[in-house]
Amino acid sequence: MPLAGTLELTKRCCLRCVHCYLGSQELVHAASDREMSTAQVLAILDQVVDAGCLHLLITGGDPLLRRDFPEIYRHARLSGLDVTVFTSGIPITERIVELFLDLPPQIVEITLYGATAMTYERITGVPGSYAHCLAGVGRLHDAGVRLGIKTMLMTLNSHELEAIETIAARYNAKFRFDPVLMSCLDGNRAPLALRVDAGQAIRLEFADGARGKAWTDFRTRNPDFPPSDRLIQCGAGQTGFHVDAYGTLQACVLLPGVSYDLLAGTFAEGWARLAAVRELRARASNRCVSCPKRAYCGYCPGLMALENDDGELPSPYLCALGDERLRAMDLALTR
Repeated sequence: MPLAGTLELTKRCCLRCVHCYLGSQELVHAASDREMSTAQVLAILDQVVDAGCLHLLITGGDPLLRRDFPEIYRHARLSGLDVTVFTSGIPITERIVELFLDLPPQIVEITLYGATAMTYERITGVPGSYAHCLAGVGRLHDAGVRLGIKTMLMTLNSHELEAIETIAARYNAKFRFDPVLMSCLDGNRAPLALRVDAGQAIRLEFADGARGKAWTDFRTRNPDFPPSDRLIQCGAGQTGFHVDAYGTLQACVLLPGVSYDLLAGTFAEGWARLAAVRELRARASNRCVSCPKRAYCGYCPGLMALENDDGELPSPYLCALGDERLRAMDLALTR
């Protein structure tokens, strides 16, 4: 069942991040007239609820750039959906805060790319954006809206990770970070050059006792991962789906191979089409689907396809992350 979905309201953003997987914001803004209308979005929301969806992530770009965001968000919440919102934080106004107080989200997650304006704006490419981001964070915090702060770990900000986490703690925000920068959807692989060394990433991950314990507890509960010939081993197309800003339904934003135009049909028809994703089987030469560390590396055929043009060829970076996590967990479990 399609229990959890991602709705991309727009690809537009007020930032110009050096690593953004969506690619050129100039091209994105030029295609803004292709975005779904309010009525089309609301109709799709009704259909996903009828299909059994319970959890919805509203994302972008920055979804708050759409003037109809309040109407769409209100419709989703009043339809019974448990909603998470991803935003840069910059478009957070008092009107948006009031909306979230009236109909609370599961969480609002804001990405903080640095602990200083210099680092943050080196990544986002927009002068003054650091202060505007923190102003949005402050408005949500002061109002008591459940808040999360996350960051993409990269060579440009790894020296400030601890300070970013300190800022998150100041706002009582749940914090997480991700070192897996991706190639752009248009094929540009420039963001990969900003990845931090896998060993450094895992040292930072396990420097926090709670994060390290979460991994070791997971390994203790799941000591073995039997081989499988299924190519897609996550929930994409099984319990999860993605709808892009133009009404295209996919199993995941990184799996465009099987898709369906929701503006020309129904969600039920599109979900049936995604059954093809569940039936994908790996080639005999695929080493990842039987690798015991695939639960620790972040195995993702979509990401691997972007990285090396073949979703069945291993990503050296993901492999290194898996090796380093296993080594860190072995060390923790022997203490």
